[in-house]
Amino acid sequence: MLYNLDELWDLTDGDTALVTSLVSQFIIDSSTSITNINNAIKLRDFSSIKFNAHRLKPALNALKIDQTKDIIAQIERKAANNLFDDELVNSVKELDAIVKMAIVALKGEFAV
Repeated sequence: MLYNLDELWDLTDGDTALVTSLVSQFIIDSSTSITNINNAIKLRDFSSIKFNAHRLKPALNALKIDQTKDIIAQIERKAANNLFDDELVNSVKELDAIVKMAIVALKGEFAV
């Protein structure tokens, strides 16, 4: 499963409007962060890569998009050490693809 909202539903006591609002905010924020990471990769702006990857983590955790945990950690680690290599570029591409798939699925589920 790409994401799991069970915990989010529990935390909101099943409040559909609140969950929809949180999902909508995730879509906006994660899209911005992914765009910022991709732009920072082109510029080799390590602080921006690290900042935006770190910014994504709580939202990805809240929606249980677990396949991104190791990817985010690797991106942060490489950016913190100013290491630009194929592994960093490929990790960013993989993160981008997963987040975009989650966004498409969430838009379909919540019509946002």
